[in-house]
Amino acid sequence: MRIVLASFASLPTSIGGGEVHLWQVAKGLQASGNEVSVLTIEQVGGNEVRVRESDFDGIRVNYLQLPKGPSIYSRDFRLTKWATDWLRAESVEVLHLFLFNQLQGLIPAANKLHIPVCLTALEFSYFCRRYDLMYGGRERCSLESRGEKCEQCILESYSRNQRLVAGVARTLPARAETQLRQTVKQVFGDRLPALGQRTISHQIEAQRQNFNAEIAAVITPSTVMREFYLAQGVSEAKLHFIPYGSDLRSDEVAHRNGHKGLRVGYIGRLDPKKGVDLLCQAVGMLPRELPIELNIYGPAENGDAYAEAIRQHARNDDRIKLCGKLERAEVASTYNAIDVLAVPSIWYENSPITISESLSMGCPVVCSDTAGMTDLVRNEVNGLTFPVGSNRGLAICLRRLAEEPGLLGRLRKGVRPVETTGQVIAQILQVYEYVTGQAEGTR
Repeated sequence: MRIVLASFASLPTSIGGGEVHLWQVAKGLQASGNEVSVLTIEQVGGNEVRVRESDFDGIRVNYLQLPKGPSIYSRDFRLTKWATDWLRAESVEVLHLFLFNQLQGLIPAANKLHIPVCLTALEFSYFCRRYDLMYGGRERCSLESRGEKCEQCILESYSRNQRLVAGVARTLPARAETQLRQTVKQVFGDRLPALGQRTISHQIEAQRQNFNAEIAAVITPSTVMREFYLAQGVSEAKLHFIPYGSDLRSDEVAHRNGHKGLRVGYIGRLDPKKGVDLLCQAVGMLPRELPIELNIYGPAENGDAYAEAIRQHARNDDRIKLCGKLERAEVASTYNAIDVLAVPSIWYENSPITISESLSMGCPVVCSDTAGMTDLVRNEVNGLTFPVGSNRGLAICLRRLAEEPGLLGRLRKGVRPVETTGQVIAQILQVYEYVTGQAEGTR
């Protein structure tokens, strides 16, 4: 089967959990005898679509240069025209979207050619312009949110003056407001970025209305993502629950006994919604004589205020270590070096791939009790959970793990292997076979 996996970001230039999963799928599909390539974005800018072909880790990659659209929900006719010719020439049978930013124009091209479009829901961005379903970046939003509430949410990220200008501009028709922004941008640069939110709402609403006709199947790695798509009006028949897989296995785990103290690991971005500050605060609440160490694996960019706040925690508490960016080749040895993985996220996590990897390595998890993570982590069985956003609740969990005799060993025994990449690929191929069978009936 000829399959194209499309994502605006991909390994090796971007190393998030979604990008890792994309590459696992690509390698797994190819190993199953399918003809697979990855279509990703190299640069946004210029006036035409350009593509260059390369190879990474044995997978063919097509790197796109795209014109910049007015929003990530815009469908540039130039991309659609290019994609129609390219998909036809490549004899593509399935187009599978992952991170769709700037790639919306692929969908009408595939629809025109009766190529089924599948979507793996890695984040909430198909209907949430913030990506994370966090109102104003502070609190979790409702799964049904849309329209004016979403506009107000995104406007909170702009300055007071920008919000005032946006309020005045709302007296204009939506199209005129967007045109005003574009006119000012051409002459002075993008001085009015807060304008045009109603137009984006219209674009998202059009996506919502056309979704069931345009998208053949949605793969949801978590129950919360499934509920989100249902709340947005997506047909239940299109939703397929397939969790992430991992080929890491517990027989690779070093013998963890003999180490004095609790070794806690955090693996991921230094991002406010990931709750890394809560984790540092929780460690700070514990008695200094309690034997515990926290190793934080993730890039800490200079100039980033949140990363600087985490660095300050580390400067004030020698139990907290910043270990920098974690390379994929170091993943197994890193899990060998910790006793428990901490995932203190404050948003609706969509089944973090780090949890799947940790469990596959026999390492328990302590995490927020939010859907998406509790799909995998059962409190008192293979990990501990605490109320989302509670540094005190997290501190209690960590103290129990450090002091309670036999708790860590009991949780390790409760860890069960997650599905392998091969098992996940088998399920994805079943989805492909179903949607291509449906597509045959429309030709």
